[in-house]
Amino acid sequence: DLTLKQTRAYCKLTYLESIPTLDEALAAVIDDTTLEGVMLDMKEAPAMQTTLDIVANRTKLALAKGRSVKMVVDFPDSAVAEAYAAATKPPGVTCMTETSIEDADKYGCTYFAPRWSRGPMADTVIPAQKRGINVFFWTIEEVEYMNFFIESSQPRGMLTDRSPLLFLRAQKYPEFYAP
Repeated sequence: DLTLKQTRAYCKLTYLESIPTLDEALAAVIDDTTLEGVMLDMKEAPAMQTTLDIVANRTKLALAKGRSVKMVVDFPDSAVAEAYAAATKPPGVTCMTETSIEDADKYGCTYFAPRWSRGPMADTVIPAQKRGINVFFWTIEEVEYMNFFIESSQPRGMLTDRSPLLFLRAQKYPEFYAP
């Protein structure tokens, strides 16, 4: 495990920029982009409250600048989910769970993001989306799987490293993303 100081000393981003803190990264999103949302992929339960405190501060600063940036906290397991449940959450923050649709309901999440290896889960996904829970599968790279998941369960989105390919699939299936 490296400290932030060590990470900054030994690691750089693509164009040799320093590794930012969460606060610096959110400041850049608010000040230097037109992004409308950020997903915070939480991996460690003890970091939850500190993360939410940073989000609260940056959300206030964004609103003062006339910006509205949706902050979504993602949790991959029950320990991080329980830390989210126990934390003081700033207004406007929502959650996404990778665990189950039941956990999305339990923690009040508006997003459910199962791994693609669990299959299209149409019996779960379609009713959940009708109740307002948006489903995004991850990480789908092959066009055959993209088509299969879109046709089978009509998710609201997918995470992929091949976004141009997914964009073309979305053009073929206009019901793929219906906000």
